[in-house]
Amino acid sequence: MLFLQSLKMALNSIASNKGRSFLTMLGVIIGVAAVIAATGFAMGSTAEITDSIEALGTNKLMVFNTSRLSNRDMSYEDFNEFADANPELISQLAPIVNGNSTVKYGTVNGEFSILGTSPDYADIDDAHVQEGRYILDLDMEFRQKVAVIGTYVANTLFEDISPLGEQIKIDGIVFTVVGILEEKGGGQENSEDDTIIIPVTTAQRIFKNARITSFEVLTASSEVVDEAQAAIEDYMMSIFNNEDSFKVYNSAFFLETLEDITGTMALILGGIAVISLIVGGI
Repeated sequence: MLFLQSLKMALNSIASNKGRSFLTMLGVIIGVAAVIAATGFAMGSTAEITDSIEALGTNKLMVFNTSRLSNRDMSYEDFNEFADANPELISQLAPIVNGNSTVKYGTVNGEFSILGTSPDYADIDDAHVQEGRYILDLDMEFRQKVAVIGTYVANTLFEDISPLGEQIKIDGIVFTVVGILEEKGGGQENSEDDTIIIPVTTAQRIFKNARITSFEVLTASSEVVDEAQAAIEDYMMSIFNNEDSFKVYNSAFFLETLEDITGTMALILGGIAVISLIVGGI
């Protein structure tokens, strides 16, 4: 009986103060919605990015040249010799030289990401072709002007014809399309499909002897990642003699960084949700 009386009084109070009741409900609804959105956004973002990082593989290292003033530099030939001398630690490595360039085919043109690398990049980054071929060691040796293009590039420059064997101009230099990459980013702009891969030696010439800014390294197994990372760091120190001139990261580092970022995002969104609930309570 007491419960029914309390319920009746509550309903009468709500009915007699419609404006206050509406604002209270609105505050609570916004607060609860914010909590749900914050949780869903944090979990969804974390899961998606974690999948992308884990797809890199547990036995992959990234080596970055952060030096700007040193007279020394990372040489692909020297690094490759180091890898060959340590087969128990390093399985494959690929140099990275990249930039954006204007690409033209006939009267159609666009701005695309140009990636200069070696044949090993196909296995390290799972960047295989669906048609044609990938770049070869001979292409690197003779600085051949050949290109492997992503599906977004193919769809943008070529409409009703196959790109294979066609010639495109990258910053005015003629390249022959020899392969089309497997689609990885839904064929969208600003994804991995928005990329043109060329031999690193050719890229260095196009970008006016551009420095090799990074290497992707595949270790012999996941068990030797830490040992390989330590060996590479020692090798880099022998080149630069300055630990601030290079960085070596593994996938665990990126996962830890992701956890820190998503944790901060959850706190910020959670704070907004709490404020909404407090307003609703007031």
